Amino acid sequence: MEELIENFENAKESNVQADFKFMDFSNFGNLTDGFSEDDKVEVIKQFAKEEGYIKIKGDTVKLTEKGVREARRGIHRWDAEFQQKMF
Repeated sequence: MEELIENFENAKESNVQADFKFMDFSNFGNLTDGFSEDDKVEVIKQFAKEEGYIKIKGDTVKLTEKGVREARRGIHRWDAEFQQKMF
């Protein structure tokens, strides 16, 4: 999520599109060991659907308004929420 927030902020500052290719994030592959890439994608899609911080459509991901609000907070709830989904 932090990588997405950074990309989002850079896009807004540069006045460019704030939608990103899902597989372009370097941290995607580091989520957890023992999961196939398809499993990781499904877990992230389920997290997106349930929590509403991000929206995934096809191979594109973007922050929702809820995600933008949460990104502005000092401590992010999604860290704990996502860890619960993965384990």
